[in-house]
Amino acid sequence: MGNTSGRPAHSVANEGDKTTRQRTTLNDLLAEERKEQKLESPSVKITSMAFTSIDLEQAHMDVEVEIHNPGKLGLNLVSMNILLDSDSRILVAAKQDHALSIVPNHVEFLKISLTIVYKNIQDRYPEIKPGQIIPYNLKLWPDYQETLNVSKISTEKAGKLPFPLEPTVQLKKASIYEISMEQLSVRLQLKVENKNEFHFSVQKIDYNVVLSGEVVVSGSASPKTVVRSNSFKLTDLPITFWPKNLLTALFTIARGRGSGLTVQWKLHAYTHFGPIQF
Repeated sequence: MGNTSGRPAHSVANEGDKTTRQRTTLNDLLAEERKEQKLESPSVKITSMAFTSIDLEQAHMDVEVEIHNPGKLGLNLVSMNILLDSDSRILVAAKQDHALSIVPNHVEFLKISLTIVYKNIQDRYPEIKPGQIIPYNLKLWPDYQETLNVSKISTEKAGKLPFPLEPTVQLKKASIYEISMEQLSVRLQLKVENKNEFHFSVQKIDYNVVLSGEVVVSGSASPKTVVRSNSFKLTDLPITFWPKNLLTALFTIARGRGSGLTVQWKLHAYTHFGPIQF
């Protein structure tokens, strides 16, 4: 008997086809999203690296790293692997823990502090001598939370590392340029010799002037002298003696060329690598 209601016949098969199409479409969308998430892998880039301080024992470096998460899921950084090498010689190898969450489609910046101990390197590689500059390559690769199944992506940047050699500072002569009952002003001429492969600019000298084994005056001066690599420079250091040591200093200097006078010093300088202390 036919349909006498005038309404179209209800088809169970058509309803099933519609449900199947919806399910297939949803699966396609999920597959596409997973594919997109896999393609849009996080990226890591070294944006800056600079020496914050250098002395005769070690160098401190700050590294800024940009981590970009372009995906639709959050990203959890757990640690950063660090390798500093030079012509296959490992200078520093470390792993630092860093708890950092990066929300979807976002960029975070991470600061890494690195200490390079010269003695450790020179004990392993005696061919590296104080005074040298060597090339280096810094490589970083982050570890993310394992459940995200993110592949390891590394970044690297090249630079140069100085191995500083202490300059020699010699007192060449001492001359009086002002004398009164209250004070004695003396100009010490120092010879600063630089045996490094890099130039440095003397910013400040902290000094102790010693007479007969006793410190008679302490202070600092800023001669602003540039000493080029494998060269020397004469620079003047003005100092003032006060009444309690005036007569002793005057007698010593009058004997000529600062005989019996010694200078203990600490030199603050600047190089194109950054600040350095000798």
